[in-house]
Amino acid sequence: MGILFIFFFITFLTSVIAANHNREIQEYISKHISELYIDKPELAESIANFNNFVFNTDGFDKEARIKNVINTHFKSVVLVNVLSNTPSSTAGGRGTGFFVEETDTYATIMTNHHVIDTWIKNPDKFEIQIQTPTQRWPYKPEVIGYDPVSDLALLKITKLEDESFPALEFIDPKLIREGDPVVVIGHGMGLAWSSTAGQVVYDGRGGRPYNLMVQVDAVINQGNSGGPVFAMDGKVIGVAQSIYSPGRSVPGWDGVGLAVHAQHAKMIHSYFYTDAYAEEGYIPYSEYPFPVTNFTFEDVKDIPKEDRYYVYVDLEQGQQDIEYAGITAGLKQGDILLELNGERVYSGFNLLKHVIYSRPGDILKAKVLRNDPAKFDKEELEIDIIMEEIDYDVLMSYVNRSQGGR
Repeated sequence: MGILFIFFFITFLTSVIAANHNREIQEYISKHISELYIDKPELAESIANFNNFVFNTDGFDKEARIKNVINTHFKSVVLVNVLSNTPSSTAGGRGTGFFVEETDTYATIMTNHHVIDTWIKNPDKFEIQIQTPTQRWPYKPEVIGYDPVSDLALLKITKLEDESFPALEFIDPKLIREGDPVVVIGHGMGLAWSSTAGQVVYDGRGGRPYNLMVQVDAVINQGNSGGPVFAMDGKVIGVAQSIYSPGRSVPGWDGVGLAVHAQHAKMIHSYFYTDAYAEEGYIPYSEYPFPVTNFTFEDVKDIPKEDRYYVYVDLEQGQQDIEYAGITAGLKQGDILLELNGERVYSGFNLLKHVIYSRPGDILKAKVLRNDPAKFDKEELEIDIIMEEIDYDVLMSYVNRSQGGR
């Protein structure tokens, strides 16, 4: 009995001491884990997980992870300046970029199209300069490509010595979740290498034509454009692009920031290196293969929930002068959409995703339910639709009409 009492007393005393000094203990542990993250990230992650299990420090661990993302990855973020090279021209702007590829001789940088738009329109009057956080001199980049639809551009700088420009990775888009903590690093309001933190508010916000953005509440201001939005594992979930500031002449942070989705950014990054881009000089997008309308509750209320359908092909809602690829492939008015590429269809949003993330020539597999009066029956059909390219001038008219703060 005495031994048992002593055991419980020691356990209680240890718990009290640990509770009273938990912050100091965790600060010490966090400091050394942060140092390990730079050179041995896998070991640091293992120790952090063990520390969380033993001390139940999940709240403090999140704080430490934010610090680790900032301290480890700020050196992958660059300052993008567009400067006048003639006395009569004004400054062209400033934004952020980040390394997405590194070799022994060069590194490539992703940023926003609108950051370098002044140079694109007037390459004889302006020049682009890249400033890194670790070198004291600027670099003059080569422009590999740009896309005004996604608002992305890719630059390339040549190494002058044996510099290290660690490239960032994009996250698997399936791992992005509302509520996930995020960190933004950039040059908001001209304040170089500033960091802010927040969370994912919405995954797939339609912020601009042919884009499904990641909405975050981390501070994004003018100057942050083109910078990385980080998940807690240091991977990039999006490219900071714009802010919404209702009622302001000069856009400022109102808690609504939008970033080009990692899935879109990865797709555009790959396309810049294709022969097609080298030949055509632009990135093609797919046209809507058919128009759709959502069923109302009255339409489906008598159908069991597990068997309900939500969307149907509706030519009456489409443009009469378009030969829709889906109709050419065999879809008919009133066909009920069940699946697209194996994904169950719940709204027109499902079709929008497949349009944005496809390329002309891709096959869209549509599974539909057709009511055939001649057969007095309904049948399921699978129809392959070859995606066609939307007219580029039409697409750009949509983009140019779109509004949004930056």
